[in-house]
Amino acid sequence: MSTYFFVSSLPGVDFLKQYDVILLYMNGLFDDSSSLGSEIRSFVDLGGNVVFGSFYWQGRSGSGKQTVGWGGLESIDPFSSTGGAVYVDGSLGSVSAHALTDGVTSLTSTGFWGGVSANGGTSVVASWNNGTPLVGHRTLSAGQRMVGVSLFPAHGAVGGVTGDTGTLWKNAVRWAGAAGGPARVGVVVPGG
Repeated sequence: MSTYFFVSSLPGVDFLKQYDVILLYMNGLFDDSSSLGSEIRSFVDLGGNVVFGSFYWQGRSGSGKQTVGWGGLESIDPFSSTGGAVYVDGSLGSVSAHALTDGVTSLTSTGFWGGVSANGGTSVVASWNNGTPLVGHRTLSAGQRMVGVSLFPAHGAVGGVTGDTGTLWKNAVRWAGAAGGPARVGVVVPGG
């Protein structure tokens, strides 16, 4: 496992394809999200898997945030923006039995959650107490797993997150990565 922070250069597909799964989230908006989204889409086309977290959706086209969007990545992500994350108290609502929700029985946040709706083809397995999707997934034609978690991937004081947040993120990364990783050579399926 390693961390890559986008500062002034893209990671490159060769760097990305070393991994089976990417956890993608952002904290703020930036002008190169479309370029990064195209690289990650290439990673997915090679068989890679992605876990999307807040504030990814605020950078999505149509979010109302005057962004450049995430390019081709937007056609395969599990959630769309409904205008941005919520900055009020929220807690875990309904939960369906799934590997993504295993051990997730309690979750609260005082901010940095929600602000999404499920895209077509997405199975929602957990929701916030107001009905907003919390965890959803879709599987692409070559078995790649796209997972959306409408929560900022932090623990403790950041956003006032409490409960089984660590379990939730571990489940998301493990389940997505269990689908296997990118082909080291060649495209698994053009256009995912």
